[in-house]
Amino acid sequence: MMMTCDRRPIVTKRRPLAGLFATIISCAAVLAAAGGCYDMKQRQYQLSVRNDTSRPLTLWLTKDGPPIEAGWRSPEDLEIETPSADERIAGVVVEPGKTGTAGPVKGEFGPQTNAVLRVYGGATKIAEILAIGRKSANRLDVVLKPGVNRLVVTDTDGKMAVTPAK
Repeated sequence: MMMTCDRRPIVTKRRPLAGLFATIISCAAVLAAAGGCYDMKQRQYQLSVRNDTSRPLTLWLTKDGPPIEAGWRSPEDLEIETPSADERIAGVVVEPGKTGTAGPVKGEFGPQTNAVLRVYGGATKIAEILAIGRKSANRLDVVLKPGVNRLVVTDTDGKMAVTPAK
């Protein structure tokens, strides 16, 4: 096959299978890099969290990876959709001495994705929750195991801790 460009002849050899193979490999690499290949598993979680602190806690169930699903969005994701700073949140507020429960809750999970329970101390509105950073003493992120999770939240010297319930 003969092609011309700027009056200089360029000769190329036709290798249709090599071109097809390169295209397939390139597409597969792009899909894998873009997160298009996941071995999705459905998991189910059930929670019971006792508040042994002196303040209300907000419990929020989310995931630390793909895919994004309704019912698993983080407060940050929901804030994009809900701009009102005084609006009550989708998490569960558990008063001191009380127990909050959730589930069973099902979701789709990629191989490296975990269900995460976020515990916010004293925050009950979306603006308060968003103001609490990941390393704050007023926030805990607890990776959950599939199935039943029974937990107790305590507060010692201003620092929250989560332990399995007995």
